[in-house]
Amino acid sequence: METETRLFKMIAVPITEANIRIGKEYNRQALEGMLKFLEALYEDVLHDVESEGLDPLDAIKSELAEIHRLKEAWLR
Repeated sequence: METETRLFKMIAVPITEANIRIGKEYNRQALEGMLKFLEALYEDVLHDVESEGLDPLDAIKSELAEIHRLKEAWLR
């Protein structure tokens, strides 16, 4: 597996009420996005099991394969 080294420059950001508010808003949006994604994933698995007749384990494996495929495409 190929390893990639990434260097990040650290920036000192002052702890102010405005910066805390920005951080909390960012965290809220990230959490909402993750929860929406998990809900869609759950609905896809249920649909595959109930409507398509897939075994639950096969439905989960199928969704994980799709996530890996999307990860490869999105994170290039």
